[in-house]
Amino acid sequence: MGLYRRGKYFWFSLMQNGRRIQVSTKTDNRKLAENIYAKAKTQVAEGKWFEIEARLHTSEEMMERFMKEHAPKREPTTQRRYSSMLKHLSAFFNCLTLAQITPKVITSYMENRKKEGASIATCNREFAMLSKAFNLAWKQWEWCRENPCSKIQKEPENNKIDRWLLPEEEAKLLKASEGYLDALTVSLQKL
Repeated sequence: MGLYRRGKYFWFSLMQNGRRIQVSTKTDNRKLAENIYAKAKTQVAEGKWFEIEARLHTSEEMMERFMKEHAPKREPTTQRRYSSMLKHLSAFFNCLTLAQITPKVITSYMENRKKEGASIATCNREFAMLSKAFNLAWKQWEWCRENPCSKIQKEPENNKIDRWLLPEEEAKLLKASEGYLDALTVSLQKL
């Protein structure tokens, strides 16, 4: 751990609560890199490192990186669904930093989407996408201290579908299956 050179710039590595933090100083000046490293060690010791990172990164940056790095690894249908959901998430969250996105703000988003007419299932899928992006920002990119979505539960969905055929649908189905139903009737009579 400590200060080291990687390519053109100096980088530093620290440990906080069992998590390794590796960051570029974005400078090739060793003295300046040492000062940046010392400041970062102080922030980590005071527990302020992730708070500062969360104020630096926006929701827009997080979602762009999510779509660039995570989405391409998914099925094409999932990628299209992500793109569709991103429009709604971006409209609400884009002007906010990660530190400003709290459970209260996320709950407000969910309520707002329901008022717009989105189903509970749709709200839950959008919430799941946001949660996945925050998990990446927290665990892999180290942009925030925690995932604010983890403090919120998805709403229960009513997956029960109770639908009956309309009389005209029933007639259409019976007409389309005339030959098949005759064979079925004969088979049942033999039993």
